[in-house]
Amino acid sequence: MSQQRWVKGAAVLGVGTLALGVGLVLTADPDDTAEQTSSGQEITPEVTAAEWTDEPIGFAALPGEGLDGTTGGAAGETVTVTTQEELAEYAEAEEPYTILVEGTIEMDPFGETIDVTSDKSIIGVDEDAEIFEGGFRILEQSNVIIRNLTIGNTYDPDDPDGKENDDDAIQIDESHHVWLDHNRFTRAGDGLVDLRLDSDFVTFSWNVFEEHNKSFGIGWTDNLITKVTIHHNWIRETNQRNPSTDNTEAAHLFNNYFQDITGYGVLARGEGKVVVENSFFDSVNDPLTINNDAELVERGNIFEDTTGDTETSGEAFDPTDHYEYELDPAEEVPELVTEGAGPTEWQQ
Repeated sequence: MSQQRWVKGAAVLGVGTLALGVGLVLTADPDDTAEQTSSGQEITPEVTAAEWTDEPIGFAALPGEGLDGTTGGAAGETVTVTTQEELAEYAEAEEPYTILVEGTIEMDPFGETIDVTSDKSIIGVDEDAEIFEGGFRILEQSNVIIRNLTIGNTYDPDDPDGKENDDDAIQIDESHHVWLDHNRFTRAGDGLVDLRLDSDFVTFSWNVFEEHNKSFGIGWTDNLITKVTIHHNWIRETNQRNPSTDNTEAAHLFNNYFQDITGYGVLARGEGKVVVENSFFDSVNDPLTINNDAELVERGNIFEDTTGDTETSGEAFDPTDHYEYELDPAEEVPELVTEGAGPTEWQQ
């Protein structure tokens, strides 16, 4: 597979292997003043470049459940699709595929979802690639990557709370090793993303969640199994579930930008364990809320023009017991994330 270059606007985002559906690691000017990493090491705060790597950061990169990490369709052929029928054919196939989505695919009927099977990468080839008026379901599958797509527009104005319309942009049930990177989730029918029923080894990186009531729900289980990393996402103009983390064994959020949220921000509930680090909360009601016996640790966050709760409780867990990662300074998160999150333009 040839090397590719991804850019957003005029800023070069680096080089990586497309079939692996790679993520974003930040490099910095060595002359800048040092800051702290998750493991206490020094890094430089000013980001000068962003490079694509061949694996996600966080839980989706870890071994477990018979896999060494998340590689998607890297072991299979690469195909390009432009229609709903082509997308469904390859996404639902038994064989591994890297599926490149070109242009807008308008789903028929309205709200139609495509079931994605194991060992798939589904990647938009430019910032205009879109799954319009539909979405994806990942049900009892593993090793799936979805990148660089706008997904949603299944909102029904007659059902603003999603009581009848269950057309999520993404629904993940009983699945493991899933990586969603550089997507835009917008105006879905119910939730933008539902991560449910003991799904595990999941990373959400550099996505935009926007203009919706229920943004991102995690749980729907009595078991403490789910381990999820959520970093460098932009959650804006939403109401609730930003995210709500119910009975998570480990939910690690860092360097996210929360903006203009009217209901509540991060909710730890059940017996969930949540760590929120170096994120920026801008005009958010109840940025950090705890229900039941959940544990929530926060450190290094900035709360600007916020109201209501910033609750903490317990010790939760230590992310460095699971993986290494670098923290960007919280004050740089708004600029960093607004410039880098969401679909990008791909150039050979």
